[in-house]
Amino acid sequence: MKFELLKSIISEKRDDGEHELKFKDPHAEVEVNKARGRYAYMDNDVEAFVKMMQDEEKEDHEDIEDIEDRLSHDEKVDQSQFQQLEKQIANMQQQIDALQQIVKAK
Repeated sequence: MKFELLKSIISEKRDDGEHELKFKDPHAEVEVNKARGRYAYMDNDVEAFVKMMQDEEKEDHEDIEDIEDRLSHDEKVDQSQFQQLEKQIANMQQQIDALQQIVKAK
């Protein structure tokens, strides 16, 4: 998870008072660079990275909700089809019973 990457980011204060980021994990540096490009308007790289994680989490949540909605719809359709099949089976059983009665009567 990307939140784990935060642990591998070290912020060191430079002589000019600005903070410089150091990375224990090269993947963290790639993700921070991606965030820097995507959220250049943010005050610093860490804020951009956190914003990117929040947005991605929101997108994931929306995707999960979409999947759950589709599954719910599919479940309702499946239930409806199952009920129709049960009715057809009941009708066929009645026809079989009627035919068996005819055969027995002969």
